[in-house]
Amino acid sequence: MKVNNIVMILILAGCSVQDARYDNDFPIESVRCTHPDSDYEAAVEVSVEDDYGWEDIHFQIHQDEKTWDTLLWEPGEEDTVWRTRMQLIELNCRIEYDYDFVYIEEINESR
Repeated sequence: MKVNNIVMILILAGCSVQDARYDNDFPIESVRCTHPDSDYEAAVEVSVEDDYGWEDIHFQIHQDEKTWDTLLWEPGEEDTVWRTRMQLIELNCRIEYDYDFVYIEEINESR
């Protein structure tokens, strides 16, 4: 098998990556949760700025027993920002919620 996917879970609270390929300033993760249209529908805007060539970046947001997840949109050739926007019914931005980013790296192995 030439390609294996290794999943690295980076939990925002308390997880730091110490690796030579990472700049100390990257990735820059941003999560914005608002209620622009209704108190019953949340708009969640997510971005990750990183110049490393991830295969995919997943985003998960959790509140109580509910979890929502999605893939971030891969940046274009001249861009380094992965993005997504979610419209979530039942998520309340005004009370505590947690979120995670899951970075998927493509590893080539030759046998």
